[in-house]
Amino acid sequence: IERISKSDPNSHGLTILPFFNGERSTGWYPNATASITGISWKTTSDDLLLGLIESVGLRIAEVITLIKPFLRDDSVILTSGGSLSYCSLWKQLISNVSGYKTIVEDTSEATSIGVALMMLWDNFPESVTCPLVSNQATHFLPQKQISQIYDMSREKQNKLYFAIRNHFWE
Repeated sequence: IERISKSDPNSHGLTILPFFNGERSTGWYPNATASITGISWKTTSDDLLLGLIESVGLRIAEVITLIKPFLRDDSVILTSGGSLSYCSLWKQLISNVSGYKTIVEDTSEATSIGVALMMLWDNFPESVTCPLVSNQATHFLPQKQISQIYDMSREKQNKLYFAIRNHFWE
């Protein structure tokens, strides 16, 4: 993972739909299957790994796009979890694909804290000015030029998504 984290974003030229177990968000197609386009004889295992990780990030960005109308301008993404705790590539990727500041929380009850914060914001929006995060939290800011590259990658992924969905999943 560390080796591919030094690669330029989308330098592999792959477009991937990471639906190895159906589509479990946005369109909710249980029969969806993974697809990879752009493979050539020059494609390496590192290219495939980076492409797969980025493709999952692009799907996360699709979910964020759906909820964006409900977010405040100063919203942040608060994350936690196993792969995020040890992989800096994932942490920065979430910020870059979403365009939002991302805070990676290193606590065992981050999900419960997140639900409590959402309820608090929903009922008393003026009383909450920032997320309650621990001193162990790591902050990541989106890198504008990289975010723009991922926006273009997302467009390609969405074109592939709709082309395949309309012919194979419906």
